[in-house]
Amino acid sequence: MRKLSILLITSLALLNEGIGIYSSFAGAKSHLQPVYNL
Repeated sequence: MRKLSILLITSLALLNEGIGIYSSFAGAKSHLQPVYNL
């Protein structure tokens, strides 16, 4: 159960980081935004 919690936290952290990277990327390359629309 503890490993599952660690995995969940890690996944959320990576997702949050990915959203941050996506946001800056979409700001720089706004024409690609519909392709990566989440």
